[in-house]
Amino acid sequence: MDRKRQAELEKILENQIRTLTEEIKWRKRELRAEKSKFPTARDNDGASDGIVESTQEEIIIISLLRVSDELRKAEDALLCLKRGEYGNCSECNDPIAEKRLQALPFAVRCKDCQEVSEVAEQKRRRHLSRGGSVLFDGSDYY
Repeated sequence: MDRKRQAELEKILENQIRTLTEEIKWRKRELRAEKSKFPTARDNDGASDGIVESTQEEIIIISLLRVSDELRKAEDALLCLKRGEYGNCSECNDPIAEKRLQALPFAVRCKDCQEVSEVAEQKRRRHLSRGGSVLFDGSDYY
């Protein structure tokens, strides 16, 4: 990868990290505001029962987890870029398409390997939902 392209990708990832960091701060403020609307349910000894007080609070928490995961991926991608390991598929080591990296700068797999990974994950989830073992690796389905 040439230096110009690396600098462009680094700028894209740094901007994405800043944006995601700001979104996390905003979501945390939103969560605090939502929690302040509902005093925490407490039992007789004053201990919280750990129940989420509102559907809105649940939505904020799920969103916060999603954004946090995206931030981690963007930070990992930036580290890979700085080490010169960015842009190659973590599965097959082929270059990840430029259009894919533009759309998803923290992609770690090429389109084909990502699709295989998603199919395997869907099979694993179906297996678990039917009471299967957690140790399932999907290999018996291929």
